[in-house]
Amino acid sequence: MVTPLGTIRKAFIWGRNRPNISDVKSRLRVLLRQLQRQKMRLEDEVEAIKFSAIRAHREGDLAAVQAYATELVRFRQMVLSIDRSRFYLLKILTHIQQAQTTAKTSMVLQDVGKILRIIGDATDAGRVVANVDEIARRLEEFEIERGIAGTSLDSATSNVSPEAVSRAMSDIEALAGGRPTGTYAGSDSLEATIRALEQELDR
Repeated sequence: MVTPLGTIRKAFIWGRNRPNISDVKSRLRVLLRQLQRQKMRLEDEVEAIKFSAIRAHREGDLAAVQAYATELVRFRQMVLSIDRSRFYLLKILTHIQQAQTTAKTSMVLQDVGKILRIIGDATDAGRVVANVDEIARRLEEFEIERGIAGTSLDSATSNVSPEAVSRAMSDIEALAGGRPTGTYAGSDSLEATIRALEQELDR
């Protein structure tokens, strides 16, 4: 069985084969579905952590609340990294689709090929997330060179800051008291951008 990223890697062996545009687009969509499933599993974990944290708060176990808050921040960061990966893969798909309508497919695919080779040795979507900052950098360079207006995103840090944990603890306290909480940084605006790109691709 040929893996999605294995197929992408094969499609971009320049000098031997011409890239199969349909196959690359199809495999990118497979990666996007994998990332979406990963996000859903992580969001289930986030809800489980919230439930345990609320119970600990009501029992007055502040040490446990802080531990849960730290885990909550970590899982939120992982969700944000996956969303950033989805965003950049969707932008790559958008570039390919636009190129097909402007007779610049070969030029764009050469640049896209350089980006996809970053993740070409993986067998699942994990390497997309692991290399999202490098993918973003290459994509930004490509967009600047081609004069394409792009959307930049701040890097999702893997460090758990005391400020982030404090905000998570405030969220837990609010949830335990039945009060609404704010959204964590980047979540809503990024999801809205992703949905807009998906709608553009489906036209």
